[in-house]
Parts: sequence; structure tokens; C-alpha cells
Amino acid sequence: SILGQVMHTADKEITEQDVRMLLALPAHELTSTFLSAFSQKDVGQALQVIRQLMEEGRDVTRFTQGIISSLRCVLLVKLDQHTKKILEGDYSTDEVNMFASLATGFSEPQLRGMMLTLMDSLSKMHYSPFPFLSLELSAIEIISRLNAAAKK
Repeated sequence: SILGQVMHTADKEITEQDVRMLLALPAHELTSTFLSAFSQKDVGQALQVIRQLMEEGRDVTRFTQGIISSLRCVLLVKLDQHTKKILEGDYSTDEVNMFASLATGFSEPQLRGMMLTLMDSLSKMHYSPFPFLSLELSAIEIISRLNAAAKK
């Protein structure tokens, strides 16, 4: 069990990195890099993060859930700056700063659209033989929409 694995490492201090490894969660840096790809409209960077997830054997559904959760936080900060204080209880300072930074680069409809696209992708992952493909297509779709909006 996961609890047993955590307890097995009890002879040393348990770090966030230890827990992320046990749960097959990606490092915060991968989440940040993936979201930066959206803000920079860089399909190659997004696909590179997905490729790295595959190579490291990470759980693509958990990663996608984390991205959706992060985008939710970005939207909340976008709608109300006071939310930043509330998020500081649940997220690291680096993560909260990332949310605030991303909030300035996207509109509310763009953030909602990204979340809806990723939520649709997440539901398809559960029955797809190629769950990473679903995330790749979603990243391409999101960045294509962002590029189209920037040209208007």
C-alpha cells in the first residue's frame, strides 16, 4: 500500500518529492513548464513535457487532473485577487506566484475553454488505449485556439 511505502521511508524525513515519486505524480516543474507552453503558445514545449511524462512512466490522468486544478486556481485568481491568500494555505509560494502570473496572460473565457478541453480529454483517457494521445491532441487544440485568438 502507499501508506506502507511512506512508512517504510519513515527513518528519514519525508519530502514532497518522496510523496510525488510514490504517487507517480510529476514534479511541480513539469506542471509549470506545461502551463508555460500554453502562455507562450509553444506546441513543441507542451509535447516535450508529455513525452517526458511518458518516458518517466508518470500517470497521465493524474497529471491532467493537476493541470485542470492549476488552471482552476489561475481562473480564481483572475476573478478575485483575494483568492491568492486562500490558495497560499494549499499551495507553495512558487505555485501561487505561477497562478498569479498566468492569470494576467489569459482571459476568463480562454481559461474556461482550456479547462473544458482538458476535462473532455480526461474523460476520454479512461477508455482510450492511448491516454497520452488524448492529452497531446488537447494541448495542440488549446494552443491552436490561443494562436487564432492572438491573430484577431
